[in-house]
Amino acid sequence: MASGDRAAVIEQLKASDLRGMGGAGVPAHQKWSDVWHAKGDEEYIVCNAEESEPGTFKDRELLTQHAHLVLEGVILAGLVTGATRGTIYIRHEYSEQIEVMQREIIRAQDLGACGQGIFKSTLNFPVEVCQFWRLHL
Repeated sequence: MASGDRAAVIEQLKASDLRGMGGAGVPAHQKWSDVWHAKGDEEYIVCNAEESEPGTFKDRELLTQHAHLVLEGVILAGLVTGATRGTIYIRHEYSEQIEVMQREIIRAQDLGACGQGIFKSTLNFPVEVCQFWRLHL
């Protein structure tokens, strides 16, 4: 993805005022820009669906009803920022959501939307699910 295209996507994010769903509500354009301009050999996209906030189930519902949108967001963030891989952290109790997301990743790979040679290009962006036990990111 050309850097001009990246900048245009980040400007669209800025105009939309899309924010993170965590307590801080950090603007998405700021997060993506920070990853894009980070120094280092590799950058990663991490989607935190751990949902440790008491009494909330937003992540569970998003992963159950709209897993493809979550995955598309991770892939888009990876391509725009130049990250080398994506990881979606899901709490171990959410076995149904883990299975749904793993199926969506396989479907996206079969369609050529993630993994190696995205849509027959030179772009690569593998995505994996990682389950964990009561870790707060």
